[in-house]
Amino acid sequence: MHKIGDYIEFKKRISGFTEEFLAMQTDLSQSHINKLKNGNVPKLSALTFYKIVTVFGGDFKEAIKIVFPDFPNNILKKVPQKKRNQFGTFMLKFENVTNTPKIISIKTGIPEARILDLFFRNGSLEAFELLLIEKAIGKKPGELFIDFFQNKDI
Repeated sequence: MHKIGDYIEFKKRISGFTEEFLAMQTDLSQSHINKLKNGNVPKLSALTFYKIVTVFGGDFKEAIKIVFPDFPNNILKKVPQKKRNQFGTFMLKFENVTNTPKIISIKTGIPEARILDLFFRNGSLEAFELLLIEKAIGKKPGELFIDFFQNKDI
């Protein structure tokens, strides 16, 4: 469960921003912001998370600590490796498949069907999922949010 409401309240106190200003800057309705603050939105979309964090200065590490306090450092699972023979070991230097949907699913624990929805269909990306994917592919906190959303017409 996310705690975006705690983050909004904390950052509002520090910045002096009003909810009206936050709504205007994020292009979210004040009603939606109130629902987020009151914990009435069970799933936090990646886009909403990005917009709110960006308005408050873009410190994703700080935001993650507040919004997802239980987000552990060692959350990723190991991808099982089959024992290779001599030729298989030799061929490793020619293999370059990384970060496939299946591997991301294994590492993150997000079901492969959900990953496929996100990659190939119209699955609505949640902030927590993007944080897991970010971690699985070795990116810094917030890096994929910025890369994906920054230059989009949102």
